[in-house]
Amino acid sequence: MINCRRFTVAATFCAVWGLTPGADAAPRAKDKDTIVISGCARGTPPLCTEVNYLGTSYVVRSAKPPIPADTGVTVTGKVMDGLGLCWGTWLEVTKWRKNRLACAQR
Repeated sequence: MINCRRFTVAATFCAVWGLTPGADAAPRAKDKDTIVISGCARGTPPLCTEVNYLGTSYVVRSAKPPIPADTGVTVTGKVMDGLGLCWGTWLEVTKWRKNRLACAQR
């Protein structure tokens, strides 16, 4: 009975503090304001580049060098408030790199 009680206390502690694996669907990085996403970069008019990740469309901004369209990429950056000609969540790019994701040209 005591072991069951200890397990219940431990499980409650983990649930309260959010220590359950997979609790967040949001991408993670070391800094709490920074996210890491992976997906196919798509060129959208007018002169926008977006990456779709878990159903969210991120408009990548300030990527140096520019991210080529129809390329699998992993992007690290900060979500920004922004209005403009591009539709989606704005992501100020800190760094990016190509990955092995196969992206078909549209």
